[in-house]
Amino acid sequence: MRTLAIIVIYLVAGCSPTTSDPARADLSERSSDLAPRNDPALMLIGLYTDEEIRELAKFDIDKESGDTPCLDVVPAGESYPRAKVFKTLNIDDARIRDFRHSGINFVDFLTWQVSPSYDICCMSANNDRENDGLEMTDPKRIVYGIRLVKRSK
Repeated sequence: MRTLAIIVIYLVAGCSPTTSDPARADLSERSSDLAPRNDPALMLIGLYTDEEIRELAKFDIDKESGDTPCLDVVPAGESYPRAKVFKTLNIDDARIRDFRHSGINFVDFLTWQVSPSYDICCMSANNDRENDGLEMTDPKRIVYGIRLVKRSK
């Protein structure tokens, strides 16, 4: 019966069993409280639609190839906590999934699925002292660039 309930939750949320945990919207002070949770109640909220995400970009995401432009939410030369950037974009942590992390040189790329066809990618400096001790998914993590990109197949 429990398995059936879990399958129903996945179907209602439009998620597959291989989907990763959503980041939490809770902005409490303890870093351990900020880590993604496997919370079925949050899974019911669902991803944004592709149309909602296309409206955030000032360019045609589907026609971009190569180096996708950053959104203008963080001006060049500045950086802000990810929570502030997501709030500006009206992106709710409870509606993103499948966190992935990669890095090159001093850049951490923090990527989540934001809609069925698109990811949101945040660039964060791993040598920024304000990020010391913060988890990659912590909303207080400082980011300096945000991109919307097509999900890889």
